[in-house]
Formats: sequence, C-alpha cells, structure tokens
Amino acid sequence: MQRIARLPFLLLPWLLPTTAGLGQVAPDKPEPPLYMLEIHTLKPGQDTEYENSVKELLGGLRAADVRFPNWHFAVMRASPTLYMTIDPMANWAMLDAFDSETEEVVKRLGATMRDFMKRSHATNARESEFFIQSAPDNVAGPLGENGLNFTRFDFYYASSMGSVIGALSSVKKLYVSSHARIGCGLYRAVTGDDLPLVIVAVSATDQAAFDSEQGRVDAASGPELKRLLALARGASRRVETFNFVARPDLSYRVEPKTGPISR
Repeated sequence: MQRIARLPFLLLPWLLPTTAGLGQVAPDKPEPPLYMLEIHTLKPGQDTEYENSVKELLGGLRAADVRFPNWHFAVMRASPTLYMTIDPMANWAMLDAFDSETEEVVKRLGATMRDFMKRSHATNARESEFFIQSAPDNVAGPLGENGLNFTRFDFYYASSMGSVIGALSSVKKLYVSSHARIGCGLYRAVTGDDLPLVIVAVSATDQAAFDSEQGRVDAASGPELKRLLALARGASRRVETFNFVARPDLSYRVEPKTGPISR
C-alpha cells in the first residue's frame, strides 16, 4: 500500500466538448470521479502477513482518529497473491493536500507507520500505482464501496483508443438496457506505465449474483454483446481479466465529521 509517495501524472481527459479545458469537464457538468488504484502482487505465502500489516495500520489510523479524505480507501482481493487498494477522490484538487496530509498521518502514527511500511513492502513482489477517471455518465456508484462486493475488472490495453472506447461505451449501454441487477462502470487510466488503458468494472453483490445477472445481460443482448467485446479486444494490445472481492476488514472509511485529524 504505497501511501507515502505520490506519482507525477499527466491528465488525459475523456472525449469531452472542445470548450472544456485540459482535465476539465463542460461547465454544466460535474467533474467525473477520480480513483487511485494500488495493485499489490505478493510473494507466495505472504497473504496472512500482508493482511496483518494492513490491520495494524487500520488500528493506528483509528487510534489517531484520522479523517483526511485522502486516507479513505477500500481493499479488494483477487487471490492470495493479488490485492488492490482503491482510493476514491472527488476531484483532482484533492491531490493538492495529499502530501501534507500524509506527512501529518506519518507523524501521528510514528512507529506504527514505520512498522507497517517495513512489513507490507517485505510481502510484495511487485507494486503498481495509477490514477483512473470514470466516464462522465457512470452510475454504478463509488468504485469499491457501492455495496457490490464482487467485481470483474477487464483491463483493455488499447492500440486504437477510439475504437476501444466506442465499443465499450456500447457494451455499457447494453448492461443498462438489460435492467439486470448488476453495475457496469467504464474508466480510463490517466497515469501509468502502459497507456492507453481502459477498464470495465462489472459488479454484483456476490459471485452467485454476478453469474445470475450476467446471464440476464447475455440473454437480453444476444450476439451484440459478444460482437462489441470482440471489437474491443481486436483494438487492444492485450486484455487482462481479474475477479476481485471486497474486503471491508482491510478498508478504512473516513466519516465526514470533525476530529483531531480532519479537514
């Protein structure tokens, strides 16, 4: 969980009206939600130690009553060696306070933070961190904490960005028109080492509900869904799929109230 250093970033906005500035949306529309994703690939057999180190951090955050918005995060697990931390941010302006808030948290937690950093980093074989921004019309709710505890993530590493976005936007419409009890969100990576990247997140309350509701989508869409997904795959350098399950016991929720560490 790399919460100590912030990556430099280059904002690559969604396909917005030409009247909108770089990284901005049209004046009559709210800024699409932003998320920082931290993906942790663990060394074999290190999942228990990793989870214990995160729980130690959570204990320190609660003891210090940390309520900074930048320290609100959700953790999901795909396998014993793959975890993801999702940090929701209302907008890019929140990053202005990221460094100062982190310095304050490090100071307050002291030895607890140092021990967490040492233990968690020792369990990791590889860590990656990048920002994603949702499509302006996403309605699936906050990523990672919308009550939909099972999420299938498809990562499309695009070779033709326009073709991938066009196909996946149509895929999202099929999910909406099916009226299935399943959420479909479309996101674009705005930082990272392997751009361009588009992410589709399809969520349900659990895996059984996901399988059932995905069946409804398949039945309602007929061959069109398969055709659109094939188009998106054909316009991508590669596609990776992950099934993640929410872990509330490893997550930290910041409540909107005043306290010793709040903004």
